[in-house]
Amino acid sequence: MTDSDHPDTRHPSNARERFDRWSSSYDSRRSRLFFERLHRRLAPLLAVGDARRVLDVGCGTGNLAVSLALDHPGVSVTGIDFSPGMISAAREKLSPVVDVSFRVAAAEELPFDDGGFDLVYSTLSFHHWEDRRKGLTECARVLRPGGRLIVVDITGDRWYCRMYRVFGRFRHLTGHVAYAKAAEISGLFEERGLTDVRQERIWPSIVLTAGYLPV
Repeated sequence: MTDSDHPDTRHPSNARERFDRWSSSYDSRRSRLFFERLHRRLAPLLAVGDARRVLDVGCGTGNLAVSLALDHPGVSVTGIDFSPGMISAAREKLSPVVDVSFRVAAAEELPFDDGGFDLVYSTLSFHHWEDRRKGLTECARVLRPGGRLIVVDITGDRWYCRMYRVFGRFRHLTGHVAYAKAAEISGLFEERGLTDVRQERIWPSIVLTAGYLPV
């Protein structure tokens, strides 16, 4: 069995409280430098193209969502996060010059109609999802036919990530973090009917997985 087979062992309420506390320091200089570097690497890989409705799942304090909207005038970006504290911090970055909105929601219960987005992406959030299968099913549901889903996450292929897998039964001591292997993520994409699933290792421990919803 894999960690993704045990969604009931995680503690979303504890995680939400932890992220609420973290929201006030999330944009510290050290964190900002890390995410700015990551976002520069991701910008061309997200391949917004002709997408006009974009969803950021697990948006944190909204940095990538706002940056994406600034770089692509005419694109409407919606960011969701299960932490009210993170969303509160994200809303402080809203500006009339960008079409961005934020709301509190979890990946497993997206409050949107079917087929409402051209591009759905998630960065460094997947390992926090309470139920990965349900979350990816929801992401696929809100994609339009031909739309693209992208998940960028730390994978369990490296030894320091495997420690969480080895001690998964003690996850209440480490939060609800559980890193999936790259092959597991691509398999979950394919289970949901996504096609042309591709992966790219963008950093030693971070893999981008992308796939399309069939037309």
